[in-house]
Amino acid sequence: MSSQTSEIEAPILEFITNDLLRGEEEIETDTPLLALGIIDSLSMVSILSFIQRHFHVDIPNDSITVDNFEDVTAIAKIIRQRLELDSGGNKAVGGSEASPMEQAVAAIKARGVRSARYSLGNDIESHTLSVEGNPNVPWIMVPGLGNPASAYGNLLTTVRGQHTALAVDLVGFGLSTGLEAPTFRDHASHLERLLEVRFARQRVLVMGSSAGALVALELARRAPKIVAALVLMGFGLVDDPVAWKAELDELWSNPQAFRIPPGPSDPFGELLATARARPAFDSFCTAEDYGPKALKGISVPVLVVGGKEDRIVSSEATRAMASAIPGSKLVELGGAGHFPERERPQDVINAVDSFLRERGIFS
Repeated sequence: MSSQTSEIEAPILEFITNDLLRGEEEIETDTPLLALGIIDSLSMVSILSFIQRHFHVDIPNDSITVDNFEDVTAIAKIIRQRLELDSGGNKAVGGSEASPMEQAVAAIKARGVRSARYSLGNDIESHTLSVEGNPNVPWIMVPGLGNPASAYGNLLTTVRGQHTALAVDLVGFGLSTGLEAPTFRDHASHLERLLEVRFARQRVLVMGSSAGALVALELARRAPKIVAALVLMGFGLVDDPVAWKAELDELWSNPQAFRIPPGPSDPFGELLATARARPAFDSFCTAEDYGPKALKGISVPVLVVGGKEDRIVSSEATRAMASAIPGSKLVELGGAGHFPERERPQDVINAVDSFLRERGIFS
């Protein structure tokens, strides 16, 4: 190994081991980072930021590929290439100008996920991430408040080849554009239109994460002939929605509370802070919208998925919601917090597949 290669690979190994894996695992220069899920759409943002800080080079979006990030050796190679370009007086193109959201999308595209935009009329453009698989009942993924579609990155890459699935950026967040301050009802209208454009109103499974469950529930009320079933994750029925939302607002200053396990350099905090400052955050819903009325008028089969280590929505609140929805099924996952779709993607897929078989909905 050359001294230059060693000087590049060593800090990358240290960063991944200490910051992404929290010192709990050791890796080698040829450890398959993407295949093992060590690098995903959010941790990629951390790595790119580290490369910029430590090596003073930017990696352009078109260089965020499987080949360039499959292991530490490949990452070191692309860094050397960028260093050589810079030393020759050539400025890297497309690196520093890309937003963290665009970098997250580039990272997930490197793992075989397709990015697309759909015009929905009235100046609304919806950005989506999707994978192909069994097309019988597509899985539609609605992220939590302030989260981009790439938050479903782990679930999309895991379900790829098994089910056709599409995650959507809500307008006002991510890369979708349109209304500056939409409500969750507006988001449901946008999603219904998207399903018309993309799937010709084919029956779909709709997954809602955290506050995204409000969008999924609203869509099911409006279009029960389109929504074959609902999957609600990280959502529950709280006794005092006003007090709970006030506590939730305080937790936004501690973004690691949303994650199991936390990571010291996780870009999640930056994404949440950016989302919190947008008008679309405050317009999304009122505290009362989290109450029992959210569950009224639901006639489709419902699967409730909770993380046993969720510090945002308690197990009691998750169980209360499942009890309040006639005929619903509850699955609680160990080793998962508020976002089981990111933390335990295969367990979520197994739970959904089992649920659909039980209800005679084959996808």
